Amino acid sequence: MTENAIKEQPTPQPADLSSADYQAQQLIKSLQLMLRDLTGWTVWASDSGAVYATRTRDLTKDELRAGLEMTIADEDPREVLAKIKQQMRKAARYDADRPGEF
Repeated sequence: MTENAIKEQPTPQPADLSSADYQAQQLIKSLQLMLRDLTGWTVWASDSGAVYATRTRDLTKDELRAGLEMTIADEDPREVLAKIKQQMRKAARYDADRPGEF
């Protein structure tokens, strides 16, 4: 069996999850991976229901001084999304103020 064939096999469904719950979990995992790849943020919810987002890379001291945050949290997922968008705008302004530096 090739390496690709192993990766393509579905994860076995845990016995304590209904088919719909399992499919919902798989969708959430896929969305989390897409969000991470598109935005540079990993998002998860705690057992208490709070939603967290943390960057997939460390920030520099200059980025932190410019108001970029490593991790954000809120009880409302919409607020976390709004904060991620705000952070992305801050990052774009920070990058625009530093022409030629990457």
